[in-house]
Amino acid sequence: GDEEKKKKETEQATATQRKQLQGILRELEKYEFLTDRPSISIEFSGDLASPEDLTVGVQLYAENFRKRGKTYTISSFRAAADYDGLERAAEISEFLLRDREGELSLTGDWSEESGQLRYSLESGADLPSLAEMFWKDKRLREVVFFSSPRITAEGVLDLKKLREEGVGFPGELIGDFQAERFVTRGEVFSGLEFGFSVAEKKYYVRNLRLDHQSGVAFLNLKYDPDQGDETLQYQTEIKLDPHVFRPFFSEGGRKFSDAWAFGESSTVYFAAAGGGSSVDAKTWTNKGVVDLRNFTLNGVSFLEMESEFESLDLIHSFRDVKMKRHDGGIVAKEARFHPAKRLWEVEEVVWTTDLQEGASAFNKKLAKSLTKYQFTSPPTVSLSGQLDSRRVEEVGSEPRRNVLDIEFESEATARYTFLGETITAEKSRGKIAVNGSRVHLKSLDAEVFGGTLQLEYDAKDVRSPERPFEARAILKDVPLEAVTRLYADTETIRGRVAAAVTLSGNGGDIATLDGDGTATITDGNLFAIPLFGPLSKAIVKARPGEVREGANVARQARATLRMRDGIIYSEDFEAL
Repeated sequence: GDEEKKKKETEQATATQRKQLQGILRELEKYEFLTDRPSISIEFSGDLASPEDLTVGVQLYAENFRKRGKTYTISSFRAAADYDGLERAAEISEFLLRDREGELSLTGDWSEESGQLRYSLESGADLPSLAEMFWKDKRLREVVFFSSPRITAEGVLDLKKLREEGVGFPGELIGDFQAERFVTRGEVFSGLEFGFSVAEKKYYVRNLRLDHQSGVAFLNLKYDPDQGDETLQYQTEIKLDPHVFRPFFSEGGRKFSDAWAFGESSTVYFAAAGGGSSVDAKTWTNKGVVDLRNFTLNGVSFLEMESEFESLDLIHSFRDVKMKRHDGGIVAKEARFHPAKRLWEVEEVVWTTDLQEGASAFNKKLAKSLTKYQFTSPPTVSLSGQLDSRRVEEVGSEPRRNVLDIEFESEATARYTFLGETITAEKSRGKIAVNGSRVHLKSLDAEVFGGTLQLEYDAKDVRSPERPFEARAILKDVPLEAVTRLYADTETIRGRVAAAVTLSGNGGDIATLDGDGTATITDGNLFAIPLFGPLSKAIVKARPGEVREGANVARQARATLRMRDGIIYSEDFEAL
């Protein structure tokens, strides 16, 4: 019985060895040898009928060969291995492959009992081309190295799991990777190095350093599918132009990154940590800090930006934001960006930079609607709400989704266009509400023409060519000669006016205007008040002989006024 069992085991071992040898020979048939055929030497010692006493030595040598249908050529290959039947183990004493880039060497040992191959390797060969001999994967050509990377590694390969599905890497591997200049997706990098370890579905990238002409980036990354919400974890520090990663971004990420521009004088610092339940970035939570110098946002230049950063559920939040420009700055409690909606939400923003420039950094259309509010030096502005940052082609004919509450105050000179002329104001302060295409100046208090003005101006639809509006104004102690100088090109009409009026219609079309109000004039002409100032020219032309020094000055005048379709009515005009 024992002899029969031993004989059977011997036959099985011999059959296995024969099958393995036949497999090697079949594999060699897949290659074409450009010079000599490969040489194989197999040496047996011991009793062939007794596998435990058998030792086998194998040597293989080949040169100038390649896989059929491939262009990658191996210059030379040498391998030597020994099998010990008593120990039921094998040792790879030599495995040396050379190509035009360098060489790959490997040593190892195998145990039949464990089914594991322990090995160590070093490589300076063209590994992407070598890998293409065995795997068809387009991703192998996404990275092109100008010179072959250097790899050192050691580990264990479980041969029993080699053909199992869903295992990941069938064993353990730990090593280091170094590469010099390479290109991927059109972007050229100066170097890459990192340590790595792999164990089945788990992997770890440590101390990664990526060099680029614009700077350097660092990364530590760990993936363990058994960790639930912490399946993937990372830490990173970036000191280079983030646009180098643009080819790897999603469409929403590319649109977000395109708003920012960096030049030779720019500096970028971004540090973050986070992770999620999968490799999909949509599942990640990210926290970090941002520090930028000399950059532009939507074409608007900034000197500095500092902010805390958090990303959760594809919403990017910037907290404690500080942005500095040559003429002032912007600070904010929080600014949140929704890439899918192309929408900014801002809280407690205060800026002291140019009103239009500051708004243009976030929304070009809003900046255009604010051009009617001009200051000789930037006012102090505070705002909260949301800003629509979609491109023109994305918006189409619908109103933008801007919803903002704005307050401003300035000691500087402000200029505001009213009824076709520019009014100059001093010490102005006011509130503006923006909702879609409606821009509502809820209040404006300022010194104008040497008097005071309180104004409300509601632009119903800034997208409409008719420019419909409603306005309310209170004037006090305004000199008429300053008004008529602006609206009627004359200074001969004198006096001071106080008025309270409402007005509505289409901007720029006097014939559409309707209004009501009261006015009191001392030492002047009723028709020189700002709301009716454009009619002063007609008055001067109609009474050329009377408009001279003192001829049209009343000591006092009062009137209740109505305007319909651009025509002024008064039923209780009184002049003294």
